[in-house]
Formats: sequence, structure tokens, C-alpha cells
Amino acid sequence: MSLFRKLRKKGRDKDASLADSDSSISTTGALTSEGKNPGFFDKMFKHGHSKGEEGNNWGPSAASALIDDGRPSLSGSQGGQGESLVNLPPSEVTNVQSTLPSGQSGKPVATEDPKSSSKAWTITKASLKATLGIIAGLAEDLPIPGKGVIGLTLQLIDTVEKVSANKDDLETLTSRCDLLKDSIVQSIKGKDASRLPPELMTSIGKLVEGLHSAFQKVFEKKAGTVAAYLLTEEESDLIEETNNTITHLLERFWLENHIAGRIVLTDILTNVQDHSAILKEKFIALEREAQDARLDRLPRAAAAYDSQEVLDAVSSCFEGTREALLGGIGEWASSPHGTVPSIYVLDGIAGIGKSTILKTIATRAGGINFLGASFFFSRDHERRKTTQYFVSTISFQLGCYSREFGVRIADALQKHPDATEKDVRTQFNWLILEPLQDLMEGRATPLLITIDALDECDERQAHALLTVLLDEVVKLRNLKVFVTTRPESGIRHLLEEPSQQGDVARFHVQDIEQSVVEADIQVYLDFRLAPAQVQRALPALPPPPWQPTKDQKAKLVRMAGKLFIIAYTATEFILDRRQLAPDDQLETLLEGVLDDGLVGSDYINYMDRLYMHILRSAAPSAGAGKWLACYQDVVGTIIVLQNPLPQTALAALLGVKVPHTVRALENLHSILAPTGDAYNLTFHIHHKSFSDFVTTDERLIMPTWLYAALK
Repeated sequence: MSLFRKLRKKGRDKDASLADSDSSISTTGALTSEGKNPGFFDKMFKHGHSKGEEGNNWGPSAASALIDDGRPSLSGSQGGQGESLVNLPPSEVTNVQSTLPSGQSGKPVATEDPKSSSKAWTITKASLKATLGIIAGLAEDLPIPGKGVIGLTLQLIDTVEKVSANKDDLETLTSRCDLLKDSIVQSIKGKDASRLPPELMTSIGKLVEGLHSAFQKVFEKKAGTVAAYLLTEEESDLIEETNNTITHLLERFWLENHIAGRIVLTDILTNVQDHSAILKEKFIALEREAQDARLDRLPRAAAAYDSQEVLDAVSSCFEGTREALLGGIGEWASSPHGTVPSIYVLDGIAGIGKSTILKTIATRAGGINFLGASFFFSRDHERRKTTQYFVSTISFQLGCYSREFGVRIADALQKHPDATEKDVRTQFNWLILEPLQDLMEGRATPLLITIDALDECDERQAHALLTVLLDEVVKLRNLKVFVTTRPESGIRHLLEEPSQQGDVARFHVQDIEQSVVEADIQVYLDFRLAPAQVQRALPALPPPPWQPTKDQKAKLVRMAGKLFIIAYTATEFILDRRQLAPDDQLETLLEGVLDDGLVGSDYINYMDRLYMHILRSAAPSAGAGKWLACYQDVVGTIIVLQNPLPQTALAALLGVKVPHTVRALENLHSILAPTGDAYNLTFHIHHKSFSDFVTTDERLIMPTWLYAALK
């Protein structure tokens, strides 16, 4: 069993066994305030990971036992008494403390009956200390000021006693601590601690500092009182404040690292949802339908990241790719209000992967309930190509995200029943800004809205929407808006205005180093063209499965440049099951597209050559002219249609027989994405770069074979 699996197993012991354990939670001893303790972290790591007489000695006393070694505590007492308490059960610890003279135990004399010490508080302290014990193994590499922070935090936690506060509050705090422990264990399990990402280490360091600050506040507020370290009925507000602090620390940790792909939350959520009140609230919020009939009446588009229209057209980033970029966006999204711009614009040329990146961000943020709303513009869908349905769609999604948001937006609709008929600025102010402004003021963690392909919206309307966002989003505390677009002139000029400098973060995808993109594309090609994937795509191909040579894959990487769409289209062409000849398909593709004269930024030339070669391969060797006329009718109609039609309806529209459309589309599946019934397929343009290629005269260079076919 691996080290972290052991730690996790021990950390999930039942509450009863933790409370009744023979190992106590030590209540004395700590690092000095300067944190000068040579060998402390060595002892912490050794104690937490070694086996004693009864096996692995990981438990609630593991961390505390290490600091009870005779060093001075914060109160100035020596640790001799603390040494004698390490192995006593909780009841005996309380009894011993009650007999100690004031000043010798590190806390005032307890006058309560031993049984009044809350079991829930015992478990809470155990979870917190187990968490810090795990982190201590990484402490040498944590970017936190002073290596004594962990020890000081342990002593603060250890010194606070629970006498008789609200049990429900304590149980909520316990669930937060369990979440904290599971988050840390899950983020480092199975990994070499010395090779953990520095960003993850920084994030864990922030958690430690946050915990230290939370418990330091208890001491500051209680300083000078008779029972300086006893939380009584009157101090329930301190417990609630600590609950909120730990919740905020966790949410920041999750958002930052989950979006960056450094942790996956499935295990954590599954393990704690049964007893975590905050997660229950969020699961209910995600699963419920719109709670108000007025929200249901909002006109809207199927434009969310997880709508079927978007799922059919856009995929997420391939695992292991775009990691640095996703990490940077995750850090921006999780940053506190006012420390970074509220709007982040990611621009880049067609086919470079902008929509895929945004889909990944939206999916990951949605998975941890930090995504408020999303909208994917598309010139191919009537309700998604203008701003007419933008605000009402975003408002509806925000209402579904939060019960409070839904009530406020429904009230706004009652106040302004004609809101959806107004211009985009009025709609935004009435349905989003005014109803939600005070709620966002009280929100401690960021909320994300994602907007994809702004360039596919009507140009004038896109400019108006971006202007509204730049003016108004900053007024909504903790709201972050992530936008992708092509660098169209109107959008570019608006973002470059002097008045907007500093108000918006921008990144050009094509500025990513060539070597980084090539490495990502290599990962993608290695997977798509692996023997198992080839066999799955071409089950009729006799074994052994075909695979390309290393040199051939290197040429494909070079051909793709920085455009993932080229890599995707190339693999679709190679693995065409109608041809059943991946080696021939690859060879002809490389011969037809690669040109030593095309280097560097000639991405469009490579893309055009790829599309032209696919069209050339689709044409029959005999009767090319007849096929070309058929192709022009059918593909031209597909491009201009607002809503794609199945083959039978398409044939009826053109006034031809179904075989006419089948003949034109049979060998174009790599660029036209077919869906639906195998005998009545519906064809879509897979990527808008193909529409641009076909409809731009200067790009559609007619080769010799087409001239000959048209004669």
C-alpha cells in the first residue's frame, strides 16, 4: 500500500474511533514564535510516516506529539507536562490539566466537567492536525514565510478548547476540516513530493497561512479574558467565522487547482457530500430546475457549454495539453476581486483551439460550481449569432445557479416585464447588475461567466456587448468574465483604446511558443494514432494494427503548426473507415500538403492545402466534373443553411435524389461532421475555417485537375 493511501485510510477513521482513541490531542508545547526548531520537519515527517508497535502511527495525535518535546510554548511554559500527556486519552488529559497550577499547562485551568468537552471538537481538531501533519512532509518546499508557521498553527488549534457551543456549528466545522484533509491528500497522492508542481505548492502554502490567520484571530479576540482559550456559548460567532474562513480557503484552493488540471475533485466530493452542509446546498442548486415561473419565461438560446448544440460542435482540451495556459487562466479566475482585471480576453486565429480552451475552463469550473453562466456564439445558429438572447440566457443560467440569484432576477422581471425587449445595456443593467450587485458584494469567492466566439456575433452587436461588459462587469464584485474571439478589427480596436488599458487581461494564443504547441500536438497525435485507437476506429482492418512511423508523426506535427484543427482533420482523414487504408491516406496527405517553402506563420497556407487535398481525394478518378457540380450544390447549401438538414430533406430542398447528395458527401466526412441515423445522416461544417476557405476567392486556388474537370 502506498504512503498516501495509508495516510488517507488512517485519516478516514470513523468519528467514534477518533474520539475514543488512546492517542490524545496534546494541549501543550509548540514552536517558538520565531519558528526556530532544527529538525522539526524531519521529526514531523518521520513520526507521521513510521510504524510503531501497532503499525502505522498516523492519527489525531501524530502531529501534536511532535511538538511536545520540551520546547517553550507560546505562553512561555516548558513542555515537560506536555510530554506526559501525549499518550493519555482525552478525558485524562482534561483531568490532568485541571490539577496543573496556572502558567504550567499553556492554558487556563478548566473548570468544566471532562465530559463537557465536545466530541465534535475533538474530531475537528484531529482532522486539522492530520491535515497539517500531511503538509509538514512538504514543508521544506512550501513558499510560506518562516518554517514555523505549521507548528504555530498546530499550537493555536491545539490550545483552543471547546466547552459548550452549538453542536451543529461544530459539525459543520468538522465537515470543512474533513474536506480540507481530503483535498490535500487527493492533490498529492501517488506523487513524488519533490516533483509536485510549484503552483500546487504555492496553493498549499496559502492554505497553511490562511489556517494560521483564522486561529490567530480567535486568540486576538479572546485576549485578556478570564477563559482566554475556551470557546463557550457566547463565542459561537468565532466558530461561524472560522467555518467561513475555511470554506473560502477551500473554494479558492479547489478553483485554482481544478481549473488548472492539478487536482480532480470527484473523490473529494464523493467522500464528504453526505455530511457537508455547504456541498449539499451546492448539489441542490445544480440539480434543481428554475424555481420561478418568470425565469422559465425568459427567452433563451441553447448556448451553454453543456448544451447539446455545443457538445456536438466543441470538445475539451486533450488531457495533458495546454497545461500552462489553463493554469494561468485558473489563477486569474481564482484571484481575489481587485487584484486582477475582471475580464480576460483570449484571442487567436481560426483553428488554433480557442473554443476548446474555453470549453475546458467552463467544464472544470462548472464541475466545482464556480461557473455562473456560459454562452457560445455561433453564426450557424439563429439564436446564437446575435446578442438578442444573450442577456436573457445568461440571466436564466444565473437564476438556476443560485436560489438567491433566481429570486432577485425573477423580481426584476416583475418590475421590468419588457426587459428582454430593450437594448443590451438596459437588459444587462435590469436583469444582472441591479438584481445581483449587493449579493455579489457579500460573496467571498469568484463567480465565472464564459463567452465563446464573440467574433461570430453580428459585428455591430458584438462591439456593443463588449462595451457594456467593459463598463459594467467591474461593478459586480468577484464576477469574472472570460471571452474568446478572433482578433477582428472592431474588437481589437476597442480593447486597444487607452481608456481600457489595465481593465482587461489579454492573451494571444498564437504567441505561445512553437515548441510548447508542438509538444501538445505530439501528445494528441500519439494518442489518436496509437495501435489501440487505430483498431477502434478501423475495426475491419486486419491485425496487427497499423501505426505511423516516428518520422511521419513528426511531419504531421510540422504540418499542424500551431493549429489543432489541422491535427484533428488530418487524423480524421487518415482513419477514414470508408477507405480502410491509413498508410495510403497518410502518405498522400503528406505528399499533397507539405511544402518546404511553407514555414513559421504560414498556418493558413497549410490549412488551405489540407482542405484542397481532401477535396482532391474526395473526387472520383472518372467523372470529376459531374462530381464537382454535385459538390458545389450540396456543400454550398450546407454552408448557407442556418439549421443543418438530414440528407433526405437536403435532397428535397435541392430537388435531387438522395444518391445525389450521398455521392457528393461520401468522402468528405473528415471535414463535414455527420450525425444521426446512418441511413439519413445530417452533415455539419465541423470547423468555420472550412467555410472561410470555401467562400474566400483568394484562398480557393483552383488546381489544374479542377480546370480540366470543368472543360
